[in-house]
Amino acid sequence: MKQETKKYSLNEIVFELIGNLSWYGESNHDNKVGERLPRVFDLLTDLLSELYDLVNVETNYQASAKSLGKQAREILESISEDIESVLSQAYTKRKELEPKNNNEDIPF
Repeated sequence: MKQETKKYSLNEIVFELIGNLSWYGESNHDNKVGERLPRVFDLLTDLLSELYDLVNVETNYQASAKSLGKQAREILESISEDIESVLSQAYTKRKELEPKNNNEDIPF
């Protein structure tokens, strides 16, 4: 009988290597997630650096370089929009949760 080999996606492999990044509200679990975040930062920094390098070849005369540069720029633009949206939502939510200042009419 032939044994089936499970195929993993790149994302599944990366998340398996990095570990769970979901918060749980339990100190031990959440502390472990916090310890993993520097690895996420390092990975993202390296990937973004590779994309930055590709963006610079968008003005190259070779069609393949132009295409790679364009794709990298579009990816970075999409990531930028996503980050801006998430941070904007987080900022709005945080502002909604802050206690209201009852002395708002008093200028200082």
